Amino acid sequence: MNKCRHLIREGMSLKCAAGRDIKAWVARCGRPSGWGLMLPCINNAPEKPLFDCPEVDRKTDAEVEAERKEMDDHVNRFVSGMAGLQKIKDGMVSDGTSSMTTTCPWCDGENTLSVSIALGYNNHIRARCSSCEMGCLE
Repeated sequence: MNKCRHLIREGMSLKCAAGRDIKAWVARCGRPSGWGLMLPCINNAPEKPLFDCPEVDRKTDAEVEAERKEMDDHVNRFVSGMAGLQKIKDGMVSDGTSSMTTTCPWCDGENTLSVSIALGYNNHIRARCSSCEMGCLE
């Protein structure tokens, strides 16, 4: 069953765009174990929802498929640039360069990728392209 279009995930929290206070509803129901799967906006559980919501508006299969495709495309694009970003990072670490602007491995824009590395600490990288807006934070 498809989720309600009003369901918003913010980190580990669930919110309702229609204004329902999900936490208050769950509290009224005694916070049973596994309550997240019993919400009417999710309802992946075989039993009936924890409470009824008259605002439930489920996404269509086509909408869900479009969201999945968009996410897959984004992940594939992100992964496609990671080898180039690793090469940039390896060069910076071996040269002792903590920050630079270089060619973006995602869009090939010249001097559009800002990169900084925490040299001498954990060598984690922060990179962001001003052109295609791709990047990562390690």
